[in-house]
Parts: sequence; C-alpha cells; structure tokens
Amino acid sequence: SQNLTTQGTQPTRVVNNDVADLTDWGNKGISAKWARQWHPQFYSNALVAYSEYFSDYTRNSNFETRDADTDSLLLSRTNGTAEDNLVQDFTVRLDNELQIGNSHHVGFGGWTTRSEVRYDFLRNDSISVLNQHQQAWRTAVYLQDTWNVRPNLALTLGGRFAFYEGTGDTYLEPRASLSIGLTDAVRVKAAFGDYHQFVSRVVNENVTEGSRDFWLLADNDLVDVTSSRHYVVGASYETNELLFDVEVYRKTLDGLSEFSLRFQRAGEADISNLFFGGSGIAEGAEFLLQKKFGNFVGWASYTLSRVEHTFDDLNDGEPFPALHDQTHELKLVSSYSLGHWTMSGTWVYATGKPYTAPESEYSLTLLDGTQQSYIHVGEKNGLRLPAYHRLDLSSHYRFRLGTWRGDIGLSLFNAYNRSNVWYREFELSESPPLITDVEFLGFTPNLSVRFEF
Repeated sequence: SQNLTTQGTQPTRVVNNDVADLTDWGNKGISAKWARQWHPQFYSNALVAYSEYFSDYTRNSNFETRDADTDSLLLSRTNGTAEDNLVQDFTVRLDNELQIGNSHHVGFGGWTTRSEVRYDFLRNDSISVLNQHQQAWRTAVYLQDTWNVRPNLALTLGGRFAFYEGTGDTYLEPRASLSIGLTDAVRVKAAFGDYHQFVSRVVNENVTEGSRDFWLLADNDLVDVTSSRHYVVGASYETNELLFDVEVYRKTLDGLSEFSLRFQRAGEADISNLFFGGSGIAEGAEFLLQKKFGNFVGWASYTLSRVEHTFDDLNDGEPFPALHDQTHELKLVSSYSLGHWTMSGTWVYATGKPYTAPESEYSLTLLDGTQQSYIHVGEKNGLRLPAYHRLDLSSHYRFRLGTWRGDIGLSLFNAYNRSNVWYREFELSESPPLITDVEFLGFTPNLSVRFEF
C-alpha cells in the first residue's frame, strides 16, 4: 500500500494495489539419432525429435483507493488476465556429408517438421480476446559445398529450398561465406544468407503491465512469415595463447508482428485489426578477446548494436527501438583452476531496454451510450529502463571416491544483489500515475552435488 497526500479539498488517500503475477514456462523434448559411416568419405545421420515449449501466465490485481480519515472506499477495480501458449514440433531429419578429394566437402539432406501452436488469451476469466489453434507441415531440402580453393582460402556456397503448408508457398534461402587466411594467425571472413521463420514471435504490447510476447504459426493473414537477410564481415587474430575476433553485421527484417489492444474499439470483433505488421533492421559490431592458456583463462566481449522496427500503423510510421534493443553489452568471464578447485566469475553490463510509457487514461461516451476507455501514450519505446548489470560467482571442488567421481559446487547468482528492472507497471487512476518496478531475480545462492561412475 502507498499513502498519497493531495492538495486543496482532496482528502488524504490510501492506495492499495494487490497483484498476483505468475508465469510457468519451460521446454522439454526427446530425440533419437542414428549415424553410419558408409565410406571414409561418406557419412550420414538421421534424427527423430520432439520438442515442446509452454508458457502459462496468470495475473490478478485488486486496486483500491480509500479515504485515510474515514476508511471509506473511493475507487475499486479488479482485473484478471490469463495467457497460455504451447508450441509443439515433431521432426524427422537426414543429413549427409561427402568428401570429394581434398577440395570439396559437400553437405546435403532434408527434413520435415509438423508444428502445432495453441494460444489462449482471456481477460477477467470469461472474455476471450484471442483463441488460436494452428498446425502445419514444413519440408526442406538443402545442398552446400565448402570448396578449399587454396590452403588459405575457403568458399562455401549453398541453399535451402522449403515448402510451408501454412501459406502454401515455397521459399528459397541462398547463403555464402568466404574465409581468407592472410597469415598463420590472421584471417578475414564474410558471409551472406537469407532465412525464414514460420513459427513467428509476436510482441504483445501492454503499456500498463509490461509488454510480453507469444508464438503463432505464420499464415500471411494475422501473422506473416518472418524473413531476414544477413550480411557479416569480420577478422580474427588467433594463436595458441590468444584470440581476438571482430565482426560487423547488418540484418534486414520483414514480416515482423505486434499485437495491441490499445486501439481496440467498443464492440470490435475483427481480431485482424489487433495485429500489426512491419519491418526492421539489426546492425552492430561484436568484439571478443580470449586468453586460452594457463590456470587463469577467460574472455571479454563487447557488443555495440541497434535494433529498429518500422510499422506503418504504429508510432505514426516512424522507426522505433525494438523491445530487445540494447545499445551496449559487456561480458567479462574468467576461470581459475588450482588442484581440485575451479573458481569462476561472470560480470554482465547492458544498456536498459526500451519501453512505452502511458501518459493518461480517459473515457469517451459513444453514440450508443456506452463508454470506452483509451490510454494516451508517449513515443513508442521512447524511454529506457535503468542499465542492467550483475555478478555471478561459482566454485567447484572435484574429487574421487573409489570408482566414483564427485563434484561439489556453490554458485552465487547476482552476488551483490543488484535490483535490475524487468519491466514497469503503471496505475493510471492516480495523478501522477503510480509506477511499479518489476524486478529480475536478486541474490540467489545454489549448492549442487554430483556423482559420476
């Protein structure tokens, strides 16, 4: 609860906002693999796999405003939300590798996947906002050749041809890469490729409770097939002791999807008006420095990047930062081994992610006498959360007990208990709005014991 004091004739008020927010999510799967070396130059492996992703989200909130002197109820509102998302994949795949002389390494094969997706979005236990149950097959074949033109020059050319039942279309995905060794230690590289994603990520925009995302099968109706074109160039310096690598990349993105209720009109039944399609770019540079020798090893990486989306019907058609855009990201990882002991640490720093802040809420009386609430928002993803950083520490002691090998470990997640903001919630019935920071996991110790024989 929070006490609020206002000026003038308004009474002192006590605000109570009780929120129960629970997410149960995870992955599970099973696979079987068969492999055979038919010939010293010909190898095959077959794979049968099933995987499942689930995310069950429930939220119930009870908001009350009371007069602090009389305890009389001034405002009461109860809201509930439930989102259930299930993605299931069953895949049969065959991959082959053929070595032709010393110059050509050929890979070819194919696979077929049956995907099933369910997504249910309920409000206040009874209002179905979205209910989707989809299934579709996709089948692909591919061919790729790595040609060692010279000992210091390798060229890879290939492509994949896919058919997707959900749209009835075929998709060609060419790709190429080039690697040139300038010296024994210095190498430059470049790559290009087209890619498609048929199980599409949809951003569920929620400016008051934090945006989430869910997965649907692309159908070129509600959700388009997501496509991207990648360009990468880079260089590396590597010895037995050190590695320094730098890459610059650019990706063009099409078929992006967002779902939003903030433009919904009273009585609207066409869910297609709640989906928005757009495009985007992702570009940046990645740097890696690694120490590979001695008892003390580790690496440091830094990424400078920009991810920007453009939707004709959002933000007045102007580009805006994507939800996962982080300008700077720095990772420091180290490990020290001494006898039976191994100690390690990881420190992560990242620019805060963007979010859209609501500015006010108002109601309009429509011609039929009903009222519709509207939320006025600022620039889309125009603000950023505080920077994210944390330190993880761990120590392992390895020993033998007869024929058994043991490992006792202690890890400290977020060792200095940094309060990192996951997303922000806004209560608009108060002026100025009440803002609640929902945080990631704080300091968390973990003790593990493992035996092998």
